[in-house]
Amino acid sequence: MLGPTSVLFWALTATPAGSAAPGLEPVVALAERPGALAAIGSRLFVAVHPLGNPEVKLLEVRSGSVEPYPSGVLSRSFGTLTALAADGEGGLWILDAGDGRKRPEVLAWNTVVERSLGLYRLSATALRPNSYLAALAVDPGRGLLYIADRSRADWVGDSHPAILVHSLRTGFTRRVLEDHPALEPDAVPVVIGKRALAHHNVDGTLEKVRLGVNQLGLDPSGTWLYLGGLNCAAVWRVRTADLVDLSLSTAQLATRVESFAERPAGNALLVEPGGRVVVTDVEQRALAFASPGGTVRWLTDPRLNWADALAFAEGWLYVGVNQLYLHPALNRGTEESRGPYPIYRVALPPPASPRPSPRAAGDAGVQTAGGTTTDR
Repeated sequence: MLGPTSVLFWALTATPAGSAAPGLEPVVALAERPGALAAIGSRLFVAVHPLGNPEVKLLEVRSGSVEPYPSGVLSRSFGTLTALAADGEGGLWILDAGDGRKRPEVLAWNTVVERSLGLYRLSATALRPNSYLAALAVDPGRGLLYIADRSRADWVGDSHPAILVHSLRTGFTRRVLEDHPALEPDAVPVVIGKRALAHHNVDGTLEKVRLGVNQLGLDPSGTWLYLGGLNCAAVWRVRTADLVDLSLSTAQLATRVESFAERPAGNALLVEPGGRVVVTDVEQRALAFASPGGTVRWLTDPRLNWADALAFAEGWLYVGVNQLYLHPALNRGTEESRGPYPIYRVALPPPASPRPSPRAAGDAGVQTAGGTTTDR
């Protein structure tokens, strides 16, 4: 493993996170866009965003240093890293969406003893010509991987989003819920600074960017899989037991998906250990909780200039910011972003405490949650 004075360190600047305080704390600033994040204890892992065609694909941030991970050779050998997941037992799961040289695969890496736990190749029959594997959720106890196929690898072509369910035991990958309304993008575009995200086609035309499911989150018990998309105005969820129930027909499984909560346009979703669903709001530069009672923004900061990824460990929420809306793929063919690209951390606010509501005549003293407001 290369050390902090290695050849790559010139491209990065790192600062210790500092003491706990309200609001965002800088953790590191990268010369290249950060993509997916995963946190294991005090260690933070960062996939460099594939849109930058990085040479080194995966980095570790630890104690103020930045270095290729798991090694310089392995970090360069990946194809297209689109998602990372921590399993709570020191395992880092790395989704390599492939790059034409190899088909998509997931590498499980033990960060305690620093060795591979296994390489899992996804069944080719579960993929489509325009597949783009964008998110990963891991349940090693049940031997399952859940992967979001956002589709639209070319940003604007055929859209057939789906969920892939991969068995670690059999090696088989099932494609489920393809074209389900919960996975498809809405017609409403993402608008930042009064300008909608748009892709510049090769024929010179512009097409508004509409992307479906690209975010997954498992609840702490592994009972529910939560789904989100950049252009999806709701968080949906489905029981994992239903996703693996082979007795359910396609139509029956489709009825098991339920709308969980409204949400703002955003590119990241995380279920924290207490079960709250955290989402990003890229239009308002905010972090929010999505719940059936309403979406509550709990942190708004101009530095959240397209919060693209979330990770959680030891009470800290890590947020990667990369100005992706200013990349040519989403910005009408023009590059307008300016580095460096920061990663922050912030302490989650405690759950709202119930408090007695004003007692009316004959009121039995019903308890209501206080201290939150609904933004939608």
